Amino acid sequence: MRQALHIFRKDVRRLWPEISIVQATTAGLAFAAGPQTSWGTALSLLTYLLPVAWCALIARLVYSESPAADQSFWVTRPYSRTSLLAAKALFAAVFVNLPKFAADVVILRAYGFPILPEMGGLLWNQVLLASVVVLPVAALCTVTTGFVQLITAVVVIGLATAGWSMVIGGTGAGVPWFALEWTRSYSAGLVMVLAALSIITWQYLRRDTARSRFAAGGAVVSVYLVLAFLPWTAAFALQSRLCRQTVDVSRLQVGFDPEMKWAARSLVYRDGTVDVQIPLRIIGAPAPLQLKAEGITASIEGAGGDVWRSGQPPITLRSAGELNSLHASLDSAFYNRVKDHPVRIQGSLYLTLYGNARTAMLPIRDQAELLPAPGVGLCSATRTGRQIFLNCRAAFKTEPGIVTLDLIGRHRFVIGAPAERLQSLSYPRPISYCPFPSDGNLIPVTQFTQAAEIANSWASPTVIRTTAFEPVAHVRKDFQINGLRLADFEPAENRK
Repeated sequence: MRQALHIFRKDVRRLWPEISIVQATTAGLAFAAGPQTSWGTALSLLTYLLPVAWCALIARLVYSESPAADQSFWVTRPYSRTSLLAAKALFAAVFVNLPKFAADVVILRAYGFPILPEMGGLLWNQVLLASVVVLPVAALCTVTTGFVQLITAVVVIGLATAGWSMVIGGTGAGVPWFALEWTRSYSAGLVMVLAALSIITWQYLRRDTARSRFAAGGAVVSVYLVLAFLPWTAAFALQSRLCRQTVDVSRLQVGFDPEMKWAARSLVYRDGTVDVQIPLRIIGAPAPLQLKAEGITASIEGAGGDVWRSGQPPITLRSAGELNSLHASLDSAFYNRVKDHPVRIQGSLYLTLYGNARTAMLPIRDQAELLPAPGVGLCSATRTGRQIFLNCRAAFKTEPGIVTLDLIGRHRFVIGAPAERLQSLSYPRPISYCPFPSDGNLIPVTQFTQAAEIANSWASPTVIRTTAFEPVAHVRKDFQINGLRLADFEPAENRK
């Protein structure tokens, strides 16, 4: 331990200019991100500069005793390799993680958030910082001998990533998973962290650079494979296990929605593809839970045995309000063989059930007064003439769920109603089912504003009510639809 502290003090004396830059940039970010500042341009610049400063400091730290260099002076000194590794880890924790933790605390307090309830997010932010920045950069530096090799490696990885993205973009594998995207990100991140830890440890203890570089290349390829080929259904199964509440869905039924038959389409394009959309009806949801369709897998089987099978669920489900539809992109040869005869459609619909409603009443005032709104954050409701504003702040991330907003007075209005009544947007924050308390954003607080305009002939509301629903179960429901003729859904003009 004494030797590790000796190395740590030596690194502090040698790298004080880089340390000063990182601390100044971190302090600048904490100040510019405050609610009373209007440093938009400076804040944007600092969000780019701080990660660069972190990377430069970590690189200088590793290269001061490079495990990959042939003429490393520390090899000839009586340094314990475990002490050297411990000193580097302590340095990163003190001059990268600890200042960012302090900056997050300052920002949270500036926005009115108590620290103790947000401690989980604060600590998880540090885990993500170490996983996404410190460990990968340190691993790259242990297998390179200087900044030239480091920049070359980063450029090669960047070009490979761009090429890989173009390749998988045409296969549908790059389609975002929205609420379940965290499973893909965390799976790739876990591979990256394990590889980085292995490479760093192996390099400091064995200095086997050739094998470490091979392992680094394999880790990059593994991350690409995870991002491209992790099954969506496996991600949904994992999410289902995280919800421990038992919900009886025996009465839940999925089938063709005859009342929405007008939304059924079979569109034949000149390039030979056919887009088929089949509206689905979902009934029997356990009261008082709400349903949200997440994905669907399905097959269309013709009378002659021809079968079409869907790809990844995100690209085969179309949702618009309460309308959920199976979207199938068929080739014209298959479509022409099956369109004039009844087909059988069978598959599985993946659903999230929401419940445990939590409500907050926010009085509409002339001046902002922040009040807690569970599932949303700290919010204030203000009035300016006939304009009603809801201003909210959320720390790290809001809890995953659906939020509805009501204006209550002599009349009751729902934000998100038709434009001629209220001019507003639905709840703008994307839903994520990630169970961890932070998304790892560089700035731990986000803000959003909702606006509603009340007609002069209506009484002005006095309260905004927020109601947050959280996911209580993720379920898969199998279904089968028989007797549909796809040709019946062709519009009069079927060529585009």
